[in-house]
Amino acid sequence: MTRGAGGATFARDGYARGVNEFERILADVGARWSAVAVLGAALNAYAFAQMGFDKRRARLGRRRIPEARLAAPVLLGGLPGVILGMAFFRHKTSKGAFQVRVALYAAAFFAAVAGLGWWALEKVAWQSY
Repeated sequence: MTRGAGGATFARDGYARGVNEFERILADVGARWSAVAVLGAALNAYAFAQMGFDKRRARLGRRRIPEARLAAPVLLGGLPGVILGMAFFRHKTSKGAFQVRVALYAAAFFAAVAGLGWWALEKVAWQSY
């Protein structure tokens, strides 16, 4: 512990404890990162395949997958899979309502991620004092 004149503790000690705690949390997350990456890849592959499956059913005149179900993977981080599926299969590219739904779901996902990040940083900041 660093002390100044008269034995006062510097404020940076609290900051240093917060940085150390944040590094510990990042190490914990880093240990689980591969599992998160595998789940993300699987989700995006599912979203991509779902677009192709629905396009095939549309061409054959069969029952379709509801748009809400096609866009749902975006809420969990499947935006790249949905966008790539739309482009690759040329599916739902002219449907404005579907594109708005995907954009709103993406905004909700990014807001949730930002909120969780803010909460984690605040938690670390409060633990340091």
